[in-house]
Amino acid sequence: MHENDDDLWSMFTSDVKPLSAKEVEEKKAKEETPPKDGGAEILPEPQDVVIVEKKAALKKKRTSNQMDKNTQQKLVQGKIKIERQIDLHGLNRDEAQDALTQFISNAFQQNIRMLLVITGKGATSINPEHWMEDKRGILKEKLPQWLSLAPLNEMVLQHHQARPRHGGAGAFYVYLRKNK
Repeated sequence: MHENDDDLWSMFTSDVKPLSAKEVEEKKAKEETPPKDGGAEILPEPQDVVIVEKKAALKKKRTSNQMDKNTQQKLVQGKIKIERQIDLHGLNRDEAQDALTQFISNAFQQNIRMLLVITGKGATSINPEHWMEDKRGILKEKLPQWLSLAPLNEMVLQHHQARPRHGGAGAFYVYLRKNK
């Protein structure tokens, strides 16, 4: 979480108070009370078929997007050799997205698997009292979104924030699928 996330969370939760034991009991009693109409409770239609289809789709999706645990661990620890890197500093959002798409497409075509994308951390807010007005670190914020959209989502298997020796919060490891 960012420092500003803590401030925002504090602002939203400043007036939140836990329920008393009595309020908890009343809420439980309401949920357990049968319908007042005296009729049988109406249950939803069985949806076994939908559940089976969803599970099959989820299983198929997982297998196509999963990385073996050993490789995943190496990625997170920054132990996979970086084959190419790109630095997006100084580019605006559109330029950075175009450069990233071209960079990943070229790497994918060349069967390169491990990339380092440097976005920078983004400056901190100039005015701490109005931190919500400042929009900094846009490349760092947008990179995961860009990687999840076509055409990059078809080439990228995983991404993860880089370790400090590779740029830390201002960089990402991007691991590409095999080009078949």
